Amino acid sequence: MGWPETNATQTNRRRRGGDTDVPQGIQDAVLIRTGLRCNSACRFCEHGAELRDQGDREPAEVLADIDAADVSGKTVVLSGGEVTLHREALDWVERAKARGAARVVLQTNGRMLAYSKWVRRLLRAGCDVFAVALHGHRAELHDWLTQSEGSFEQTVKGLENLRAAEAVTLVNCVITRSNYRHMPELVQLVNRYGVVAVRFVWPRLSGDANNEWPMLEASPSMVSRYARLASTVGERLRVRVSFDGIPMKSQAEVQHVG
Repeated sequence: MGWPETNATQTNRRRRGGDTDVPQGIQDAVLIRTGLRCNSACRFCEHGAELRDQGDREPAEVLADIDAADVSGKTVVLSGGEVTLHREALDWVERAKARGAARVVLQTNGRMLAYSKWVRRLLRAGCDVFAVALHGHRAELHDWLTQSEGSFEQTVKGLENLRAAEAVTLVNCVITRSNYRHMPELVQLVNRYGVVAVRFVWPRLSGDANNEWPMLEASPSMVSRYARLASTVGERLRVRVSFDGIPMKSQAEVQHVG
C-alpha cells in the first residue's frame, strides 16, 4: 500500500467526518504531509497502523513539496503524523516562509511542545499558528483516547508554553462517545491558555477509527445538545467554537451550532 495523498496542493478533501488537517475558515490552504510517524496511538486515527508503520518521508521530499507548490501569499499547513518529532520541521517552516507563504500552521498533538526551547525555535523559524489536538478535559479521558499515558500532561504543558510565548494557538478535538458531554469543559480549560479557537471534529471512517467505530460513535442528536452548550461557553469567554462533519438529522439541529 502506498502513501496517502501527499500532493502539495491538496486542499480540504472530504470523506465522511470532519477534516483536522486544514483549520476551518482558512481558504486555499496548501497542505504539506511530513510523514506518518507519531508518538501517540489515537483510537480514532484515520491512518491506521499499516500506514503508520511505513514511517516518515525523507526531509528532502518535504522540502521538494514546498518548492513545487504555489505557496506565495497562502497559508501552508504542515501535517503528519506528528510534525514536531522532526528536527527538520524548522527547515520546513523556514522554507515555506522563504517561498512567500503568508503564514505557516503547524498541526500537532502538542506533546513535544512541553519543551519550551522547541516552542521558541519553531517561532523563530517563522511558525505563525499552532493547531493543537486535545481530546479531553482530563488526563484519564485524553490519555485513554490517545492510548498514551502522560499525553494530557504533556499537551497541557505545551499549551502553557505557547501561552508564555504569546503564540497564536488553536485546538482541535475529535468527537467521540467518551468526550462529547465534556465539550463545554474543554472550551473552559483551553481558555486558560489563551487559545483563540476550538474546533470539534467528527471522526473520519478510515484507519483505526473504522475499526473502533462501535466504541467511538456518539449520537449526533445528543452531540448537538452539548455542541450548543460549548458554543455558549465560547461566546461568553470569547473563544471561537466551530464544528465540522457532525451528521445532523435536520437543519434545525445545526442552526445553533457554529
